[in-house]
Amino acid sequence: MGDSEVPQKKLEVRVATVDDYESVLDINRNVYGGADYIVTDYHDLVIDPDFRYYVCTVDGEVGGFEGVCILDDGDTLMTRSARVKDKFQGLGILRLIRKQIYQDFQSKPGKKRIRTCCTNLVRLVHSERFRKANRTLAVRNIFTVDSMHEMPAGALSPTEDAAIVSEVTLTHFSDLLDDKQLMNFLFPEGFFTCISWFYDTRRSNVRHLAKISPYIVASNKLLEFSKRRTKPERQQGEMDNNTGSKNDAQDEEIDSGLIGIMAGYGSPAMFLVSIDISGQPTAGEEKKEIEQMIRAFIRQIKVQYDQGGFDPKIPFAFGAFLQDRIDSKPFEEVLTDLGFTRDHEFSKQFKGSYMFEQSFEQLLD
Repeated sequence: MGDSEVPQKKLEVRVATVDDYESVLDINRNVYGGADYIVTDYHDLVIDPDFRYYVCTVDGEVGGFEGVCILDDGDTLMTRSARVKDKFQGLGILRLIRKQIYQDFQSKPGKKRIRTCCTNLVRLVHSERFRKANRTLAVRNIFTVDSMHEMPAGALSPTEDAAIVSEVTLTHFSDLLDDKQLMNFLFPEGFFTCISWFYDTRRSNVRHLAKISPYIVASNKLLEFSKRRTKPERQQGEMDNNTGSKNDAQDEEIDSGLIGIMAGYGSPAMFLVSIDISGQPTAGEEKKEIEQMIRAFIRQIKVQYDQGGFDPKIPFAFGAFLQDRIDSKPFEEVLTDLGFTRDHEFSKQFKGSYMFEQSFEQLLD
């Protein structure tokens, strides 16, 4: 071998196993400042039949990791947890993994579009090549508060205002998904979001959402609107059986109200919670509606944190992910009034969450 020749590295892609755990963590132990869900969820994910995770080895050393989750009745493969060791950047590791994904799923039924969700902290968001290959479906503005060890007293104190928001069970949320008019108002892009996931507004996706144990809160006016438009009315919908006239509920329109979906996970560095909020606050009641929703989520965060048995030395933090049509100012004012701060650099790093899509065939590019 001449002095100018560089030995060719051997790259191999295979399905990840539970035995790869430490090697996968070694790829990057500072994902999101150490608040990486893979640390706690890895073993469950690699054996979940809805997921397929891969590692790419470089001369036998695990140098890259990525997976996909099957959503939307097989129409979507959502990429998950992509990472490459710094010393192996530029070798085309993720491209090799994605070619393997193509080979493994090309004969599977469904549209198999490729979707990706990531924050501004992920390198891919700033990659010109990735941006050219992917269509941006939506952006969520992120408002993250400083981590803490105790909730501000004001955030947990009771309010005397009449309740204008309520908890929504997963069963009830499934029923809401059948109300297309309500879905078009809440989720005009055609999908709902939670943490780093986005799902088509299909009832079949609720089983996937259930895996991350969400807590859902909605404005009462949204729930009342949907209740008036009962399922038979939505399906049959045009004529009232007694009068022969149109049912008033069918002609009613909804133009305000919020729904929030919260989920969180613990890591050795932090208990991290995401609150995805969609819709439009009710005019004249913006702060009241937002405050009641935030208070409901804060109470649930405390329950989850206390029941999780976390070390009191481990802080917790949460962030609100807002549709870009929602004004963030009332949220900032409410959180400040409740005693939360946003002074630390970690809180200010998160700016946006991006939803991307490309065709299945583009995995070969």
